[in-house]
Amino acid sequence: TWGNAEGNATNTAMIDVCYYNGNYTKAGEHPRLVSPHDTPTTIFSGDDLTDGKTTKFKVLDDASAFSDWENIDDDTEIDALTGINDYNTLTLEVDDIVAFELADGKKGVIKVKSWTPGWGTNDNITLDVIVQQNAPVK
Repeated sequence: TWGNAEGNATNTAMIDVCYYNGNYTKAGEHPRLVSPHDTPTTIFSGDDLTDGKTTKFKVLDDASAFSDWENIDDDTEIDALTGINDYNTLTLEVDDIVAFELADGKKGVIKVKSWTPGWGTNDNITLDVIVQQNAPVK
């Protein structure tokens, strides 16, 4: 979250995914996951994330391969994911499965478990994450 990045500019290069609550409590929008390189570039402390990592997302329309979430024990289905090319999830919903691809080519999936709106105060999002064991060779 921005709050966790605040005051830690030296660590921002390690951030792969940012949580951004947008205006979801005021205008009916939803929280979103965003690529650090494509976020509003200045966090609360004034630190700049313009050199953040590039992470791409895709909210899966058909997440049937991940329907038995608790028992996923290999990354075959994750490796087969294609078309991961958005820098912002935009319309995230509870129970969505979001595919992501990190700057190094490693892929994973995120399941949105819950969120608590708060317009920047006590807001949070709870996620489960599964990541490929090994990044692909480039």
